[in-house]
Amino acid sequence: MQIPSLQTIAFVSVGFVGTPVLEGFIASFVPVTFSTSTIGKYVIRIGSMLGLSWAARAGFGRERGNAVAIGGGVYILTSLIKDFAPGIIPGLGLP
Repeated sequence: MQIPSLQTIAFVSVGFVGTPVLEGFIASFVPVTFSTSTIGKYVIRIGSMLGLSWAARAGFGRERGNAVAIGGGVYILTSLIKDFAPGIIPGLGLP
């Protein structure tokens, strides 16, 4: 097993942190009723992750774009666990 490079870790971190930043930016442009509903919230989250990973692929290449997508996917997965199964992983159920 090989440890990932610092560059890969940095791009995964960009995906994990950049997805909610982009999500907040996009949410300010959509109607409040859409951005506060569960389905609307996840549409914006998934769209943010896809858009950020697409931009990373276009600017930095496929591998780095995939790393950004992994980070964004982890963010979405932890959000799903917090919202729909808060007791499964201790510590993730807190707001």
